[in-house]
Amino acid sequence: MSVVWIFGSWASWNKLRGNDDDDWVDRVNHIYTVVLLCIFAVFTGGGQYVGNPIECWCPAQFTGSYVSYTKSYCWIKNTYYVPLEEAIPLDHDTRRQEELTYYQWVPIILVFMAFLFKVPCLVWRMLSGHSGLNLEKIVTMAAGTQTAEPKKRDETVKHIAVYIDRWLETHRQYNYNFMVRMKQKASKVCLIMCNKREGTYLTGLVLVLTRCFVSVVNLLLMVSIGHFRPVWLPPWC
Repeated sequence: MSVVWIFGSWASWNKLRGNDDDDWVDRVNHIYTVVLLCIFAVFTGGGQYVGNPIECWCPAQFTGSYVSYTKSYCWIKNTYYVPLEEAIPLDHDTRRQEELTYYQWVPIILVFMAFLFKVPCLVWRMLSGHSGLNLEKIVTMAAGTQTAEPKKRDETVKHIAVYIDRWLETHRQYNYNFMVRMKQKASKVCLIMCNKREGTYLTGLVLVLTRCFVSVVNLLLMVSIGHFRPVWLPPWC
């Protein structure tokens, strides 16, 4: 293991992390969770599409292609849950009520979940640039001041201040009419208005994306509880 390989791997991981305009909670959501879900999808998908997704008890006279056909039929026909201490139900309606229909879709569901966890970050990357403020540049310059020399640090802080002051001057209101006053009042009441000239664009964008992420998590929890609902929960839960 060489030093070049170590630094090369570190650079690749930094590219995967993306920009520094987020905190560790955001990285847990759009990096680590996505990586874990993709790993789970690869493992489960590998067992389905490379190995044997299901093992069936076949009659002794079934050999070769008969066994393969039986396994394929059992897999696409779905399965149903039978506790070990109970007998296999003979009624087809009872079997149909206990049928498990999600096994075949687990890899696709995991990939879709990973995509949903990544979407808020992608939307933030696309829309944050429309604010007119280069957050990545400011964060990078600010992070560089932590390890820079005092003289260099003071110069960098001045550059950041000039950059922000220039941005505020560029995006201020040049006209003050009825529509401008209405936008100002609406921006003070509702931050989701995302008014760039009133300074609420980034705040509103963060609130909207956070709401979208919470909605995605709630949706996944409701779907998971619907499929994997414990038997001890009361019916109204």
